[in-house]
Amino acid sequence: MNKKNGPEPSEAIVLRSIRHGETSRIVTLFDREHGKYAVIAKGARRSKGSGNSGTLEPPSLIEAQVYFKKTRSVQTLGHVTLIDGYRAIKSDLSVTAYASVVLQYLYRSFTDGDANEIAFLNAIRALSNFEHAQNPSETIASNIMQDRISERLRLILGSFQLELIEALGFGISLLECPVCHKSDPDIGHYNLLVFDSGGICCTSCKPSGNQAQPLTGETVRILRRLSSNGVSGIKNLRVSKAARDELINILGKYLKYHHHSLGDLTSLAMLDKLENPVII
Repeated sequence: MNKKNGPEPSEAIVLRSIRHGETSRIVTLFDREHGKYAVIAKGARRSKGSGNSGTLEPPSLIEAQVYFKKTRSVQTLGHVTLIDGYRAIKSDLSVTAYASVVLQYLYRSFTDGDANEIAFLNAIRALSNFEHAQNPSETIASNIMQDRISERLRLILGSFQLELIEALGFGISLLECPVCHKSDPDIGHYNLLVFDSGGICCTSCKPSGNQAQPLTGETVRILRRLSSNGVSGIKNLRVSKAARDELINILGKYLKYHHHSLGDLTSLAMLDKLENPVII
């Protein structure tokens, strides 16, 4: 971190916020220059304090004045300006659950001070897409509308997972078979994603001694579209619920395979329970 005597302005995502003492909070931030770091927001919980309390609740995008000091593990937070409080996200339990997965991925993927500008920008894009996932101009039946929204949310999260994989440096090759190295591998109903080499096998190829995960042709095609154009590339594409779930599941497993510190994300487990409740 670059240390100065005065405060450094920092555009940051609020990842976590916990109580500290009677009036303060310990807040975990993530920005493009410093990566992940903790700050103490003194007096943030006072009813007539700095007015930072709601601003420092995740998810939020803020402009913060931070007093960095090399010898401190927790930095001091000065003045805070709210850039985006993501009101639509916070007002909907389902969308909040999706945003929580993005925040936990950032929290688990990086150590303190490990900056990654690509991951920072990808996270802001994902949160913005979640914020505007509902389209009030659509006049379709409510059940269809709900399915469309769920579809968008899943694809936004899948796109973020894929972008995080690239940002962390172990991207998936979707256009070359890792076994025979053929370009544009044949895609069938049954395919294999090879974890250690990070590629999709041709339908006729069988990897040996490599951990692989089966996935459908629909999911492979979604991955290719997301890789090429992001969420904007699949705006008019209808995706089955099975493929949406498979997309999130397989990318989550791939991230965990290459980044062991991720472990099992509690936010993903909660999202799964919310989206796929067990009916007794």
